[in-house]
Amino acid sequence: MRANANRLSDEITNLKKQEVKLRDQIKQQRTGSWCNTLRKNIFQTHQNNINERLDDISRSIKDKNKSLKNEEQTFHRKAAEIIEQNTKAQIRVTQSMKQQFIDIIKPFDIFSNEFQKALASCNPEEDFNQWKQNILHKNAEQSFESSDKKGRS
Repeated sequence: MRANANRLSDEITNLKKQEVKLRDQIKQQRTGSWCNTLRKNIFQTHQNNINERLDDISRSIKDKNKSLKNEEQTFHRKAAEIIEQNTKAQIRVTQSMKQQFIDIIKPFDIFSNEFQKALASCNPEEDFNQWKQNILHKNAEQSFESSDKKGRS
């Protein structure tokens, strides 16, 4: 899309340069003196050809400008669509993360007020020590039970 817009812009610039050259050529021919009618007729024919080319170039410039505007509109419309799609995708991801968090928390039977209270009363160091004691105590009981089972066998 951007390449088309750049190409059209370059073509417009080239056509404008050709238009300026032709206008200069017309001015030079008008200022020159013509000695006889034959030269005037030749000039008139040549003048008509130049004017036709000039008209063609002017029409071409107008067409290229329209094409450029259409390309720019298409570009902006598609850019807006892409931004909207990305925004919707980001919203879906965020909602999915929220739902995943809710799915993780639900099995713990923690309701919002209880969860806030639990967070407020949380002491990480104490909780960690309690967790270590529970694990060590559980492991000690398990190893005691396993040694009892080995001794009995």
